[in-house]
Amino acid sequence: MVRKVVKSKFLVKHFLVFVLLYFISIVFINFYIGTSNQTLKIAANDLTVYFDPYKYNKSNILSLNQHIFESLVTIDSSGKVIPLLAENWINIDDKTWIFNLKKNIYFTNNDPLTADDVIFSFERVKIDINSNTTTDFGINLAYSKIEKINDYSIKIVTSSIFPTFLLKLRNCVILPKKYIEKNGLQYFLENPIGTGPYMNPQITKIENIKIVTLSRNDKYWGKKPYFKKVQFYICDNQNIEQFMMKENFDLFVWFDLNFYLKYQNLKNYNKLSTAGLRTNFLILNCLDKKNDYISLQTNPLANELVRKAIYYTINTNEIVNKIFSDNATSANQLVSPFVIGFNPKIPKQTQNIEFAKRLLSSVNLSSGFSITFHYLIQDKIWEKIAILLQDYLKAINIDLKLIKVDESEFFKIRKEQNFSMIPFSLSSATGDALFIISTLIHTKIESWGYYNYSGFSDKQTDELIEKVNEEFDEQKRIALYQKIMELTMDKVPYIPLYWPNVIALCRKNLKWQIRSDERVYAFEMSY
Repeated sequence: MVRKVVKSKFLVKHFLVFVLLYFISIVFINFYIGTSNQTLKIAANDLTVYFDPYKYNKSNILSLNQHIFESLVTIDSSGKVIPLLAENWINIDDKTWIFNLKKNIYFTNNDPLTADDVIFSFERVKIDINSNTTTDFGINLAYSKIEKINDYSIKIVTSSIFPTFLLKLRNCVILPKKYIEKNGLQYFLENPIGTGPYMNPQITKIENIKIVTLSRNDKYWGKKPYFKKVQFYICDNQNIEQFMMKENFDLFVWFDLNFYLKYQNLKNYNKLSTAGLRTNFLILNCLDKKNDYISLQTNPLANELVRKAIYYTINTNEIVNKIFSDNATSANQLVSPFVIGFNPKIPKQTQNIEFAKRLLSSVNLSSGFSITFHYLIQDKIWEKIAILLQDYLKAINIDLKLIKVDESEFFKIRKEQNFSMIPFSLSSATGDALFIISTLIHTKIESWGYYNYSGFSDKQTDELIEKVNEEFDEQKRIALYQKIMELTMDKVPYIPLYWPNVIALCRKNLKWQIRSDERVYAFEMSY
């Protein structure tokens, strides 16, 4: 009888040990494997969902699409150009580039990536369904010749010396030639495939919130993403409220500053902030003609002395301190200190009312005039700035009338240059000043000056921009950039106000390094 009891105890003991080990192993497996099957939930604002990679040149839309599509090169979080689909590249001369592709890379329909796909993608404008493709990306302007060397090598000859060609390629994703030719472009837009770490986007809705779900590409050629699925919940500040206190999200991105200030103290989240590559500024209408929003018979803003008077009337430090606190820095030029081309010799902007009055007196405008400031109805940040601007300009007898408009009206007056002063924002997302100076400062002609809504034109500046566009020597390029910035700030067609930080709310146990270029990639995140 004693032996039976001892045996029973022995069996019970070993059974309990077995059960304990079993549960420990399950927990262990779930921790190291199961968590990687979790769904990452990202709450995002102002995100257009459209799977034509060449339609929208905005950092948030590019972020979403670059989960699915990839380029020959990419830019890491430090701003360095690194290979992606390209194995390497060489320059035979200043205009000739040879790109060698990585092998054994497949689209998610199992078609192999080849040189034919690259050539097809770079000739994207031939099947263009949006006129902005050419202007925003300039692919057709980047080269005069492209040819296949073999299945994994291509040669590109640029139409001119093009030292920033690699930076241009960052957003030029490679599309599946056979798939699009077989099924048509519209089918591709509804059923997009790429070579990226995520695939199979599905769009659903909960009330006013659109959800884009991406699934992990388990056959991905590179490092496998940590999360099995990623969901972008696209919401505005109002309809996100119902989800906030439930703390269902891992990350909040691309919301405005008011949102982050309101929710930055949530218990389980950290507020991430880093200096960005964006400049927020005022566009002044420099055209020498009257428009509907100027009280005088001629446009006083066409005179650079008047523009300078306005510039020195504004207190950029006060704007930053009152509205942004530690979430922005007052600006004194059109690129931030973290962009190649920033000019450290340009003095910090300081308010000088007496100097501004003397400038207006020198052009017989000391009695003042009336101009307008148009801004978007929903933009509460620019509304706060507009009220401050109105107060500043009163000091020099300029009556600034504030006009709220919807997007369609705002874009219309901007395109037609029928305004006196409007807000604008541009990012040097590549970390190089060429994008801003070539699109914003250069005279608006042909492929130059796409964002030059001011009408500003200066022959000396144009010549320097065209020169730096072909300069491979980095030190010479930097010197030219800085000269261009000095000349531009002397003419003041734009008034830089502040450099906003890139901000996000991140769940405390989520590992992610916020990027200065505003890109948000789920494949860079893990727990």
